[in-house]
Amino acid sequence: MDETWTETEMKKLFGNGNLPEGWREPWHACIEETSTGWSGHLQLSGGVGVSTGKTREEVIRGLGEVLYLTLEDIAESGEQLRPTQTHDPEEQAQDEAEGATYVWITPAWPNPISLAMRSAQKASQLSQQQLADRMKTTQSAVSRLANLFYWKQSSASLWRFYRAVGRYPQPTLASVE
Repeated sequence: MDETWTETEMKKLFGNGNLPEGWREPWHACIEETSTGWSGHLQLSGGVGVSTGKTREEVIRGLGEVLYLTLEDIAESGEQLRPTQTHDPEEQAQDEAEGATYVWITPAWPNPISLAMRSAQKASQLSQQQLADRMKTTQSAVSRLANLFYWKQSSASLWRFYRAVGRYPQPTLASVE
């Protein structure tokens, strides 16, 4: 069964991820269909976030991930979050005349298991390659397991990961009311 959770339910379960309170506001993004699929971008503090994909939904999901990672970096650096940036109205009108669409993007929800794995890896001071060697797998497999937006870790892989870093997660339970 494919269940979709609301923003309220996600927040009750996972808090804000690593984002300060109030940082889950939507950001203005431009998406458009290209000859090879879809492309999108949004203005971020210090640059532009970009995502490409085969479908519109894939690009929107990718922009949400880029937005979360960028906001997390800003939060960890101690910088202040600048207000939501919007595009120049003239630029937006021209983009829309050429077939682009403007949408609001909210930061993607990180997998709390991946957040715990990232914390355990950091505490262990092991590189992904060193973890892969200990787990008898590849560096790319370790990278996928620790990806903040990957939700398909098996219990066997998690067990091997935590055994390799030498520490085990302390589970916490939450309920959605």
